[in-house]
Amino acid sequence: MPVAATFEVVSVKRVTDPSVQLGARTMGGGRLSAVLTVRALVSLAYGYPDTLRDAQIVGGPSWMSTDRFEINATFEGPVAVVSHDHRFLDNIATYERMGNHMRWAAAKRTLTELEGQPKESWRIRDHAIVFYSLFPNTVLTYTQDHCGVFTSFPIGPEEAVLHFSVLVSPEERAKKPDSYWEANRNLFASALVEDLGIGETIQRNCHTGANRQQTFGKFEKALGWYHAEIDRAVA
Repeated sequence: MPVAATFEVVSVKRVTDPSVQLGARTMGGGRLSAVLTVRALVSLAYGYPDTLRDAQIVGGPSWMSTDRFEINATFEGPVAVVSHDHRFLDNIATYERMGNHMRWAAAKRTLTELEGQPKESWRIRDHAIVFYSLFPNTVLTYTQDHCGVFTSFPIGPEEAVLHFSVLVSPEERAKKPDSYWEANRNLFASALVEDLGIGETIQRNCHTGANRQQTFGKFEKALGWYHAEIDRAVA
C-alpha cells in the first residue's frame, strides 16, 4: 500500500452556489482542490484501493448526499495517492488492434486478488477500465457501471471541438441517486480538463523546435498505431 500523503493545511466550507459542480483535482505546488459531498468523502476515504459502492454506506442524515463542501489543502507525499491513481497498477495494460480501431485495458490493483477465485466470477470491468478507440475521433471508456464517450472534431490545425457524455443503463441508474452519477460525470470532466492542459503544454514544447525527435516508449505503442492510421487515411 502506498505511503499516504500528509496534509499540512486544510480548509473546508459549505458550498451554497447550486451551479458549482462536484469534482476533485491536484495542482502544482502540492495543492488539492475539491468540491464533494460527505458521502463521496466516505466512499473515497474507506474504499481503498477503490471507492465504496453506494450500498456499502449505510445510515447518516440525508444531507450527506446533497450538501456540497469545498475542500482546499496543501500536502506532502505521493500525488498519485491524493489523485486516487493508486487504484491502478503502474504501467500495466494490454492492448490490441481491431482493423483501424483499438481496444486496451488499464488494470486496477484489485486484479491481483483474483488468483484462486473461480473464473466464472471474474468480471473485467470490476478490475480494469476498458477503452475502445474508434477511428478516427471517438474513445469509449467502460467502468464498473457506466461508459464515457469522448469525440473530437478538428476545426483547424490548432483547434478542435470535444464532445463528452456519460452513458448509463436504466437498470444501473435506478440503483444509485442522481448525485452519484453527477459526481462521476464531474470527475470525468475534471480529469479531462487536466489532461488537455498537459496536452497543450506538450504541443507548445513541440512548436519550439527544441526537440527534433519524439520517441514513444514501449508502453505507448498504440500511439504509433494511431498515427500510422492517420497517415494512411490522408495519403
